[in-house]
Amino acid sequence: MQEQGGGRVTRELREKAVEYYSQHDATGALEKLLNKMYIDSPEDMYGYMSEYFHTLSNDPTVSSIEAIELLDSNGDPSLSLTLHCIVNGVSKAVGTYAHDLNWPKNDGELKWSGSKSKPPSGTNPKDTKETKDKSKESKEAKALPVKEEEAVVEEAKKEEVEEKTKEASTPPYLETVNRLNVILSELDLKSQIELNAVINQDHGITLHPSSKAAVSRVAALSLAFLSNQPLFLSLNQSFNKSTTSSKTFSLPLPLFNVVAGGLGKLRIRGVYLLPSPSSSLMTGFKNIMNVYKEMGHTLSTKGPAPVSKSGAYYFSCDKPEMLMDLIKEASASAGVTLKDEVLAYLDVGGESMYDEDKRKYELSTGQWKTGDELVNVCISLTSAYPWIGGFIDPLHPNDIASWQSLKEQLNEQCLLMAENALLGLASATIVIQKDTKGEEEEGETESIDSLSIINSGFISSSHTKTLSECFDEADDLKGRVSHISLSSLQPSSSFTSDSLSFDVDLAVALGCKLIKVGAPTGVTAAMSISRLIQVQGQLESLKLLGPSSLLMIPVES
Repeated sequence: MQEQGGGRVTRELREKAVEYYSQHDATGALEKLLNKMYIDSPEDMYGYMSEYFHTLSNDPTVSSIEAIELLDSNGDPSLSLTLHCIVNGVSKAVGTYAHDLNWPKNDGELKWSGSKSKPPSGTNPKDTKETKDKSKESKEAKALPVKEEEAVVEEAKKEEVEEKTKEASTPPYLETVNRLNVILSELDLKSQIELNAVINQDHGITLHPSSKAAVSRVAALSLAFLSNQPLFLSLNQSFNKSTTSSKTFSLPLPLFNVVAGGLGKLRIRGVYLLPSPSSSLMTGFKNIMNVYKEMGHTLSTKGPAPVSKSGAYYFSCDKPEMLMDLIKEASASAGVTLKDEVLAYLDVGGESMYDEDKRKYELSTGQWKTGDELVNVCISLTSAYPWIGGFIDPLHPNDIASWQSLKEQLNEQCLLMAENALLGLASATIVIQKDTKGEEEEGETESIDSLSIINSGFISSSHTKTLSECFDEADDLKGRVSHISLSSLQPSSSFTSDSLSFDVDLAVALGCKLIKVGAPTGVTAAMSISRLIQVQGQLESLKLLGPSSLLMIPVES
C-alpha cells in the first residue's frame, strides 16, 4: 500500500483494506483470473481482464436519458432519446432510439392530476407569491406608498409571465423525459418489467404517453446491446412470462399496403398483399414489388397515380371488384401467380362505414347494406377472387351476429381478422336470441365470446404504449384466437435503423404471425424485410427457428 500523508500506512488502514477486499473476495477473483488467463494465454491481456471482470460487475443502472427534439421528413416533431447507464462504474451512452410524436396533436400543458390545496381565503389562486404569513404581508403592503405598491404588483406580474414562458418553452414530451430522468435514476436496467412498471405508475402528474413509450423502447434496445443478445430474444426473456429454454420462434409474414382508402365512392380502408410463406423473404418481397409497380403503371395511364403518406396507391372506384381486377391485371403483367405466390387481404373497416341510426353500412357513397348484405358481398368476392386470403374488420364490432354469419360461410382457408375495434369487446360475451327462422326474439339464447369468431387479432405497437402494455395485450389474446398479428405504426420518417426495425423484433418476441410493414416502396418495408432476413439467420444459428408460419389456418366451425 502507498504511504499516507508522507508517512507509512497505519495498521488500522491495513486492516480496513484487508476487510474491504475480503468482503468483495477481490483476492479470490484475482487468483481465478490469473489462473484462467495463464491457461488461455490471450494476446490482449488487459482486454481479457476487462471482459472477465465485466461478467462479475454490477448490473447496469440508468444514469440519465438525453432527449432531443428533431423534425422528421414530413416536418413533424420527433423525439430522439439516448440512454446513459452506469456500466462498470462509468456512465456510458448505450442506446439511441427515435420515436414519432403522434399524440396528441395539441399537447397542451402538463398539469397536476392529484389533489390541490385550496388557497387561503381572500387570495388570488394565480398569485405567484408565497401565501405563508399572508396577513403580515397584507398589512405591510397597505403601508407602502401607492407607487411602490404598483411596482410590487408589476414585479409579481413580470415573474408570473416569466414562469409561464419558461414552462411553455419546454414541450410536454421533453418535460416528461426530464421527470423520468429523476424517477428512473439508478434503476436496474435488467429489470425491464420493473422499469416499465415504474414508467406506468401514477406519479401525480400527466406524463406524455409517447415519451413514456419511447423511454421503454430505448431501455430495451440498450439492454439488448449490453447483454450482447438480439433484440427479439432480449425482449422475450424480459417480458414473456411463458418463456422456456426450449422455446422456438417463427418469423412473422409481412403484409404490404398497396391500396389506401380515401378517394372515390368506395369506403373500404385499403388492400394488403402477402407473399407466399413457401417463398423466401427476398423472393416474396420482389413479387409484391413487381405487382405494386404494375399497379402504378396501370393507374398512371389516366394521369399521375396519387399515393398516400405511407406510399400506398389511392384508387378512385365505387366497387370492391374494381380493386380486385386492378390487382389481378397487375399480377398477370408482372408474371406473378395469385394465390400460389401472393394473397390479398381486404381491410374493410366496417366500423367507419356503419351508421348507428340506419343500422346499415355505407359500402360506397349512397349505397347502403345491411349486415347480411355486406356478408354476402364478402362471400361473393371470395368466390370470384379465390386468392383473397382474408378480411380485416369487415363489420362493426357490435354486429356480432353478422360476424358469426360471415365466419360460418367463409371457406376454411380465408382468415377473419380484427384490429383493436373488435378486440375492445374481447372480454364481453354476446347473447344472440333467435327463433327457428333466425329472427331475433325473446327465447333461447346463445353466448358467443367475440374473440372465438376471429382467426387473428391485431395488436398495435402504438406510439403511446410501453412494451409491458404490448406484452400484456398479447398475453390476453393468446389462447383465445388462432394467432396474433402486429399492426406496426412506426413511420418511415424515423432516423435510425433500430427505430425502423424495432417492430420486427417486437413481433418475433410476441409470437406474431403477421406484421403490417406499409407500402412496398416505403423505407419501413425495406428495413423490415432486411431485419426479418437477419432475424431468420440469427434464429437458425441459435437453433431457435420453429416451423414456418402457416398462413392457411382453418376456421373452426
